[in-house]
Amino acid sequence: MLVSATRVSDGGLRIFRECEVSRDVVLASACLPLLNHAVTIDGEDYWDGGYAANPPLTELVDVAETSTILLVQIVPTQADETPTSSPTIAKRLNQITFNGPLMHDIAALEAMKRLSGRDGGDSPLSRKLAALSLERISAEEWVPDLARRSGMDLDRSALLDLRDRGREAAAQWLSAAGQTERAA
Repeated sequence: MLVSATRVSDGGLRIFRECEVSRDVVLASACLPLLNHAVTIDGEDYWDGGYAANPPLTELVDVAETSTILLVQIVPTQADETPTSSPTIAKRLNQITFNGPLMHDIAALEAMKRLSGRDGGDSPLSRKLAALSLERISAEEWVPDLARRSGMDLDRSALLDLRDRGREAAAQWLSAAGQTERAA
């Protein structure tokens, strides 16, 4: 298990491993600074890990014992239109900010795969990268109006809708993954 948080002091990433995960670590990893106070751990203040890594893909690949990683992307990447009001601009900036580290990590992994193939594939890292399959479930594909919704909408019916669509997406992915596995 990896849980990430962003150090307020320098914007750097801190990854907490299994033995370090506590209530404060989980709270820090989800701390939105405009809604909550920073969470202090070991004398350092932290905000949501999404500002520095969302999720920490390169680190996950490094420690993973599997060649398939399933990424469930809940923050929309696409906007329907250019925002013009302060609230819609702030919302879109937040989406871009949270997706930035993810897009960077995906590009870095793709570059690492290309570069590692040049060494003949003999190193353990090259073999791991060659076998890597990064699968993605994008919430915006299953919730068409997700980009317009508020992340603060905690209405029961909205949450149940998100849960049901998530289950449907997961079932479809598992079905497709099972068919691919049987074909191989």
